Amino acid sequence: MKYRILAVDDQIENLQPTKQLLESWGYTVDAVLSGEDGVNLARNPLTNYAVALLDYNMPGMNGFETAAEIQKYSPETVILMYSCIDDRELLK
Repeated sequence: MKYRILAVDDQIENLQPTKQLLESWGYTVDAVLSGEDGVNLARNPLTNYAVALLDYNMPGMNGFETAAEIQKYSPETVILMYSCIDDRELLK
């Protein structure tokens, strides 16, 4: 079974290599540049994401907000969040 992954990052230079790497490992990857777009994809019951890989620091809907919305529509999706911010105080 091939798992489907949702990757959300507002930086294309992070998103594209992540998508390519995961696809090279055999995963099906939907990659979008905003939390809002990620939520819209997760709303579709046919997508059935095993994992959502989310950037924390995005304009508009941040990673935590995106995760909360995705979980409403797809509670079985595992959420993994990352950030390029190296100061934990800024993540609060």
